Amino acid sequence: MAKQARNPFLDWDVSKFADMQKLTEQFAVPGVPGVDTTVLVEAQRKNMETLTAANRAAYEGAQAIAQRQSEILREAASEAVKATRELSTASTPQDHFAKQAQLMKQGYEAAIANWRELAEMNAKSGATVADLFSKRVSEGLDEVQKAVHVKS
Repeated sequence: MAKQARNPFLDWDVSKFADMQKLTEQFAVPGVPGVDTTVLVEAQRKNMETLTAANRAAYEGAQAIAQRQSEILREAASEAVKATRELSTASTPQDHFAKQAQLMKQGYEAAIANWRELAEMNAKSGATVADLFSKRVSEGLDEVQKAVHVKS
């Protein structure tokens, strides 16, 4: 079994990126009452976690699509060999053309089905990423309100 390649950009710990306590102290806003920088720094940490999760989801989606494309290519090559054998057994020109038309129709239908499958995989991957970002933006806006103590 082949060893799966790892992507170092998808497997990093955001908490090791920076000491959140030091960042909070460094970016404290003196003289501005009602701004909680701890909440803002924590929100940015969550943003980075979401970005990492979205990148991982996009990468895994692209990897699954590439794997499926490879399977489709192998299947197509196998079908081409079968079609060549089948066409070589035709006894008359009419039989040859009838088999050729049948094989072309089957190939076309398979291509359309494969295209749909790949499009659905792509859409699912994109929706997963969009959902991650949508949820985080909503949460982030709530956190900003909390950080600046905005009265609703």
